[in-house]
Amino acid sequence: MSKFKRKKGRENEHDGKKADRIPDEVINYYKRVSETLDEEFYSSEDKDIFLNNVFGQLKEDGLKVCHLASTSRIFERLIGLSEASHIRTLLQIFKENWSDMLTDRFASHVLQNTLTQVPRCLQTKPEDREDTEEDPSIEDLFLDLCCYIKDNLTNCVDVYSSHIVRVILQILAGVTVDEQVIRSRLSRNQRKDNQQNMSTNFEKFDPPELFQKMLKKITKGIFQMDDLQDCLCSPTISPVVQTILLVHHQKSDDKGEKYLYKVMKTSGLCLQTEDDSSLPQIATNEIGSFLVEQILNLGSEEIYRDIYKTVFKGKLIHYALHPVGNFILQKLLSNVKEKELFEEMFEELSILIEDLLALNHLGVVTRMAETCLRLGCRQEKLVRCIMGAFHCVDPVERQTKLSPLLLSLSTYEVYFNIDEDADDTEKAVKTEEKEKIVPVLKKINYHGSVLMQNLLRFGNPKVVVSGILDLTPAELRTLACDPCGSHVIDVFCQSPSMGEKSRELLFKRMKGIYMDVACDKNGSRTLDNMWKCATLSQKLLVAEELGRNEAKLQGDRFGFYVHKNCGIFHYKHRLQEWKEVQGQSQKKRKLFSEIINDGPAGKKTKGKDKGWKGTQDSPTEGNYLQLDMGDEPSFSGGIPHGQSRSKEMHKSKGSGKGYQIKDEGMQNLLSKMSDTSGEKTFTKYKKKKKLK
Repeated sequence: MSKFKRKKGRENEHDGKKADRIPDEVINYYKRVSETLDEEFYSSEDKDIFLNNVFGQLKEDGLKVCHLASTSRIFERLIGLSEASHIRTLLQIFKENWSDMLTDRFASHVLQNTLTQVPRCLQTKPEDREDTEEDPSIEDLFLDLCCYIKDNLTNCVDVYSSHIVRVILQILAGVTVDEQVIRSRLSRNQRKDNQQNMSTNFEKFDPPELFQKMLKKITKGIFQMDDLQDCLCSPTISPVVQTILLVHHQKSDDKGEKYLYKVMKTSGLCLQTEDDSSLPQIATNEIGSFLVEQILNLGSEEIYRDIYKTVFKGKLIHYALHPVGNFILQKLLSNVKEKELFEEMFEELSILIEDLLALNHLGVVTRMAETCLRLGCRQEKLVRCIMGAFHCVDPVERQTKLSPLLLSLSTYEVYFNIDEDADDTEKAVKTEEKEKIVPVLKKINYHGSVLMQNLLRFGNPKVVVSGILDLTPAELRTLACDPCGSHVIDVFCQSPSMGEKSRELLFKRMKGIYMDVACDKNGSRTLDNMWKCATLSQKLLVAEELGRNEAKLQGDRFGFYVHKNCGIFHYKHRLQEWKEVQGQSQKKRKLFSEIINDGPAGKKTKGKDKGWKGTQDSPTEGNYLQLDMGDEPSFSGGIPHGQSRSKEMHKSKGSGKGYQIKDEGMQNLLSKMSDTSGEKTFTKYKKKKKLK
């Protein structure tokens, strides 16, 4: 029997034990409730009567039915429709056994959903709450739960109750963090599959004074735990500590910085070691490293500078090559704000570009490119280092091949199928023969595409631009229709650093493939974005080709939208009006661009190595913990561009080809690493060092 089936069997066994206590007619009743919720109510009055009846029934058997998988999900749907009086009723029911509600697999989700409605109920007008003097208020019931957690903190940080503690911390602080902090990845995916769109977030509000005091007590209890240093690497307690840092950061109070220093001291992050090659334990732990990333995200510039000097300075090489530490280095690069500090980091990391590609630590190289773009420095030198890593610096003719090498993420020798072990004379002959047979770019690598997009935004992207314009129409079609490569075309057309002549050459180069691009799922979106940036002459070039196949274009599921957006019908039958409309839209976009950029649209930055410093969309979204642990607690979004710390995920994205660990010191360092997966990766790419 498979592991999945065994797990499913245990779930059914768990359901069976709970179901023995509940009569079948009760379970059937809630199934009928679910069917009623799927239908629309005739009026709000009917809805209120229905909800009052259901919550009246829950007073009798609510504590039991929330422990079942099927009925607990119905419970969650009811919570999203509930009023303040209903929430108070539920909290009164749950109060009978807080312990069971916190630790049960299904009941904990019901309690978590109920708690997210508390802020909304607290902001309801008192006359609308229908409270009586005899019944405890929602605030009293919520504080009762908080007191229970405070007194039993050690038992309230398991895999299920940890999520509830995080929600409570947010409510006590009156701030909200993304749903990815509250729910595990498995829980979020299940909600998508079940098409449950109920929001579990709440708006920021001013909490009562008692909430502030309770927040202080719970936070103090967590930081006074006996084995806190080990707990910082725990999959249940570490996210709770991160939530404390996040809520105090959002509150902008002085305690946030105090807790940051407390975590840094407790974790031993800033302790000096005699061995410069050794990294702090928390920085090499797969879970604890997320806490280090949060410190880098939330700390002030002063804290950032102190951490860099005590933790990272002189050790960037070890972080870059470590399978877990490289993600912390990415966060360090993403948060640097001082140009001088980044230049110091760049000098230490620039010699490692090929080694990082060989180890598949492409995120570090991407973060370097993003920071060069953001701070406007070291752009030309980074391009030079990347060319060296792809073996296309010398001779000069090779430099035009950087774009296909980068998009396929292959070295020059691998791309042209040149034997690296051959002697110089034989290699020179084979190189000439192979270069005559030019390979075709057939597949776009995700990481290569992301890196290419950043290079195209540089102040002087001449090398990569000439490489893209040197691609054949067939290769441009592959690029435009690829899910990853299509974004390269978008940036090519939209980058402020791109000259109008380069855009004109791209449109001419793609002549003859517009029809194929327009009828492709990704290509149609690419062509639509190109159209928005095109001049009138470029639009005429595209429309002429599309107009010759109007019937086919209009009949295609994707080409239909291109036909509509480009106005091909009007182009063929009312050409003069079409030109006037397209000319006016072009003027409007140019005027709008000048207003946003506070200057002439598309003005190119002049001067040596001065990158564009304008606002751009950062590919890094979110600062939340993400653990690949099934139903374990997790924060998500911290790893940009779909990257994961899972090595299988890295392999699926495609690894670099033909790179080698050049430095003997790097080889010795990697051989000492305790992480076996890192050693395997090194062995895979290790090759004989070239003789110079």
